[in-house]
Amino acid sequence: MTPVAFLKQMLAAGVDLDTAMAAAEAFERNAQAEHDKLVASLLDRLSVDVRAEQRRAKDRARKAAGKSGIPRNSAETVEAAEPKERSPEPPKENTPIPPLKGGTSPAEAGDLAGEVGSNRHPEKQITDWASEIWDFCPSIARRRSSKADLERALRSALKRGQDLAAVTEGLRAYYASPDARKDNCQFAKGPHVMVRNERWEAYEAEPDPVSQLVEEDPWPRRLLQWERAAYWNSEWGPKPGKPGYRGPPLAELAA
Repeated sequence: MTPVAFLKQMLAAGVDLDTAMAAAEAFERNAQAEHDKLVASLLDRLSVDVRAEQRRAKDRARKAAGKSGIPRNSAETVEAAEPKERSPEPPKENTPIPPLKGGTSPAEAGDLAGEVGSNRHPEKQITDWASEIWDFCPSIARRRSSKADLERALRSALKRGQDLAAVTEGLRAYYASPDARKDNCQFAKGPHVMVRNERWEAYEAEPDPVSQLVEEDPWPRRLLQWERAAYWNSEWGPKPGKPGYRGPPLAELAA
């Protein structure tokens, strides 16, 4: 019974209002106390049930660990379950590096000293080669590529041991060929695609004997790298000015 219903019952029995109100308040207090007692009892019972379930879960875990042979200590269990990281394999030594066309390795080409891309033009870097190629590309081929993509493709070609002068000449021959100029260059491929897939090689011109002779002499390029970036490969022998230096004098570079 609610306090309101109790109050109505008292008034109906002829009890005056003040007495009925006091009796209703007492009834409400007693009802609230009974309610609180009931809630506390339920919470205690629930807490006991939760603790009992936790104990049962721990017992089941211990029994399962004993049957499977897994360590009971949780830290040991986690450590045993986690796979151990494998230490990285050491780099293989004496791995052959593909030479540039002309007999020069990428290390000698100065990849660490400005990304020199050609024996014939050691002063030119990848950005210079990309700009030169970009200038003679048809506009349609440019729209199918980007200068950043072209530079990335040239950098990859250099790592594969390709001479960027030969790459540039092959691309120039391709964009001047009927294959690229057909229907106003509608089918011309982007330059970075030609470099990445090495399709320029099909249009590469035969090297002239003079260029071959220049490519066979690496010393001008080596001296230029030493002069500009202080880069010197130990395979070239002692540095300029040191005993045992095998190259021409530095004065020839200025000449």
